[in-house]
Amino acid sequence: MAGLSALAEAQAGRSALLGPIALISGAAWRLAPVAGPPTALLGLISVLAALVAFVLARPMRVQRSALSLGSAGLAFMLSLAAWAGLGGLAVDLRLALAAAPRLEQQIGPVVVTGWVVAVEPGQTRPRMRLRVHSIEGVPRPPIYVQLSPPLGSVLPPGRAARCLAVLAPPALPLFPGAYDPARRAYFTQIGAAGYTLGTCRPIALAKPALPLQALLWLQAVRRDMAESVADAAPGLGGALAAAVLMGDRTLLDASSNAAFQNSGLAHLLSVSGLHMSLAAGLAFAVFYSCLALVPTLALRWPLKKVAAGAALICALAYMVFTGSSVPAQRAFIMTGAALGAVLLDRPAFTMRALATAAVCVVLLAPESVLDAGFQMSFAATAALVAFFEARTAQHAALPSPGPVIGALQGLWEALRVSLLISLVAGLATDPIAAFHFQRITLYGLAANLAAAPLMSFLVAPAAMLALLTTPLGWDGPLQAAAWGLELIGGVGAAFGQRPEAIRAIPAMPQASFTLFLIAIGWLCIWRGAVRWLGLAFAAAALWIYAAAAQPILLMDSEAKVALARTAQSWAIQRAPRGTRFAEQRLGQRAGLNVAQIARLPDLGCAPHGCHWRTRFGHMAGLALSALGEAQLCGRVDLLISLPSPASGGRGGCATGVVITAADLHRQGGLAIYETRRGFRVRHALDGRRPIWHPSPQP
Repeated sequence: MAGLSALAEAQAGRSALLGPIALISGAAWRLAPVAGPPTALLGLISVLAALVAFVLARPMRVQRSALSLGSAGLAFMLSLAAWAGLGGLAVDLRLALAAAPRLEQQIGPVVVTGWVVAVEPGQTRPRMRLRVHSIEGVPRPPIYVQLSPPLGSVLPPGRAARCLAVLAPPALPLFPGAYDPARRAYFTQIGAAGYTLGTCRPIALAKPALPLQALLWLQAVRRDMAESVADAAPGLGGALAAAVLMGDRTLLDASSNAAFQNSGLAHLLSVSGLHMSLAAGLAFAVFYSCLALVPTLALRWPLKKVAAGAALICALAYMVFTGSSVPAQRAFIMTGAALGAVLLDRPAFTMRALATAAVCVVLLAPESVLDAGFQMSFAATAALVAFFEARTAQHAALPSPGPVIGALQGLWEALRVSLLISLVAGLATDPIAAFHFQRITLYGLAANLAAAPLMSFLVAPAAMLALLTTPLGWDGPLQAAAWGLELIGGVGAAFGQRPEAIRAIPAMPQASFTLFLIAIGWLCIWRGAVRWLGLAFAAAALWIYAAAAQPILLMDSEAKVALARTAQSWAIQRAPRGTRFAEQRLGQRAGLNVAQIARLPDLGCAPHGCHWRTRFGHMAGLALSALGEAQLCGRVDLLISLPSPASGGRGGCATGVVITAADLHRQGGLAIYETRRGFRVRHALDGRRPIWHPSPQP
């Protein structure tokens, strides 16, 4: 009984952390393609649940009994329901505020005029985001459009431009469970995307409204500063410095960017929690140390609070001048929660501070709960906070005698803690990365161990000093930061360019991913022996993942690439104008790496169609023309018929399962699974169609 009592006391206050988790779950549920109550009813249910929970949880004047314990349990469950309802209401509010005009079908070539507000890295070339002034023939144009101009013809932010472009609605997901570009476009009010025919030309437009003028000025200053950094430190180091200091990754070449991704160091380039915490931490240390040197201030002022306030202002300025991306905003909120705890005389790095940051992020940007960045950031931070809580609870080792032995002991402890930090953060984020990207980086731990000391002790201090000294004409700190980043680039190249650096894995089922998230949350929230029960959820997730059925055919919504599992191996069918991006993403979904995709045999369907035998002996066929459809009709159990009725296709032949190009256009990319009884077809937009995917025009 004493052991159970001690175990229960160790969990004191931890159940309050389930509220923010319920808030996140409610937001994710509201964003999922499932039916739910209308906003008014959801608000009413949430308010009633909160009121009943408050009444049941009021202080009892009687001694604790079975009835009071039952009331407390019911109050707790109702409070979680209220938290979840609040997350759903935050999504509904955000959906209403983000609503904006958007294209319903492809148009063009048309003349587009507007202001360049951002230049972002793309798959093959940079993309420009335009604040639209007008679109030829469109009475209610979108607020923003995203354009891909030819290489070397990108206009800098702040300029007004005239482009001849082909525009289309944001793309559908490539396959079920894939990243949905239309969701991000909806919440950022990008109503169309496309490419330009030729270069965009600078033009003169009337001055926009004052808020847009301020945004254009800020973006132009950021771009000028990024180019100045790259000019002051030519080469890879300067491009990396522009990415770290200004959040501008467009100056980085594709091979270096791929090396950072393949080595697990890509998080060092995006302005996220690491950069924000380093910037705020260094600012706090500088202000605190400088103020402490003045005896009058040290004796009369609360220096920690002053330094925390100054660090918060520095973190805000850093977020603004690096572009205020969603990861940067999330990192600022988390940093602000930690500094706010210092201002309120509370411990800065606790689960409660992290929970407060999560609540702020979800209420401000509830759509981010489905993003890999949100999930990986909070999972890694929660795991590290739990790790340091466990270390603090342990008894400190006695100091070793002598300076030499003490220094060696301190060095060993620092190395051991760095290894454990990288290991804990990697274990917390690897399942999330595997779910979203269908790959794992084999050398991520080693690369981060080599790069983290350079980033923390060389690049970050030099970069912060460079922000102060470079405008005054002294670029020594900038050169030091660029040199350190070039060393990190060398680490990324050494690990990321090896052929075995990336291991492609089949896509993870949603049930398995959910169990992994429960396991991570359980291990981080609870203490003592109860914590290790979370390993049971992880084991169940692994079992479901291992037993999950894999598709026998994958195809994107535009039928540019098809991957088919024949009785022998995977084979590929590429359209004449297929995209390499779709090919790689579908290959990763099937668990194939880039080298394996390049070696895939051709399915041999050109020019009219083909058929093949599947694992369980069924016949599947792919028709590329009306003649191919006529030849395969009635002879196969599964038919993918791509010719349209205008080209002679019927799409109604007597066969087991028929999928047409219209189905792909309406419901998005597909994944087909095989059983001994037949086929099961899943489209990207099965079920309720989300608001950011309006029904296509016939």
